[in-house]
Amino acid sequence: MTRRKQQILRAHFLAATLTFSIYDPHAVNHATYHGGQLVTMLRQAGFSSFSNTDLVTYFINQPVLVNIANDA
Repeated sequence: MTRRKQQILRAHFLAATLTFSIYDPHAVNHATYHGGQLVTMLRQAGFSSFSNTDLVTYFINQPVLVNIANDA
């Protein structure tokens, strides 16, 4: 199996090549960090009635509109 690699351009403009097995856990962890920042800012602004900030959960809970074409 061939491992895919992601090239990263760092702040001082030197390129580094990382495998996805190294990069993906970092990306997930970084996303949770920003999720925590979002929750903190919302609570400071007075919003406290939310239970989940996950975008996937938001879309799962939206009503589904189905357009069924009548081709009969």
